[in-house]
This record gives sequence, C-alpha cells and structure tokens, in this order.
Amino acid sequence: EKDYEKIDKLIKLRREYAARLKPIEAGIEQERKGLDESDQEIMAGEWLSRRLDAGLFALQTIDVILAWLIAEDDGAKTKIATLLGDRDEDISIIKKTLQDQVNDLGEEDEGEKYLKDICEL
Repeated sequence: EKDYEKIDKLIKLRREYAARLKPIEAGIEQERKGLDESDQEIMAGEWLSRRLDAGLFALQTIDVILAWLIAEDDGAKTKIATLLGDRDEDISIIKKTLQDQVNDLGEEDEGEKYLKDICEL
C-alpha cells in the first residue's frame, strides 16, 4: 500500500521504543553484574517490570508485526531490510527481540510455539 509507507512508520516507532528501552537495559545490566544468580532470579520480575514500563511490550508487538510482514511479503521484507540498513541494523534485531520474548514466556504454550516459528525465519 503506497510503497509500504506504513512500514516506514513501524520502523520509526520501533526505533523510538528501542531508544527508550536502551538506558533501562544498560542499568539492569549494571545491576546484574553486582548480583549472584539467586539475587538475579529475585530481581527478574522487577527488571521485567521496568522494561515493560519503558516500552518493551510495544517493541515486541511491533517486531511481531514486522516478522509477519517479512515472512509473508517479499516486497515488505526488502523494504524493512533497507530501512534497517539505513542505521547499520538488520533483520536479526527483530529476531533477537522475538527470541527474548520467547525466553521470557517460561512454559511452552501455543503463543510460544507461534513465536518460535516466527524466529526461525
């Protein structure tokens, strides 16, 4: 639709949410370095909450949409790869977000199977 202009908007939104999340991730990584494994497990819920507050859910949702477009439309895949390439990024950043989402889900359910299938693109 109109030379995939909505993909431009999705990539812009993706970058905005990724930028919001980056300092939170860096702070969590610093905290993680000072904790042993049991303390990290205790903090996992708090860290997830911070990441969600910073826009993790929106980023994951955008990446699911982009992954679906990549899987279903070669023109969209090319457009997404081109837009990501403008900032020296590639489709692997989308895959990483989806893989992290699968890892955060815990027990395997239908949604996790779906995300795993998308990650194999």
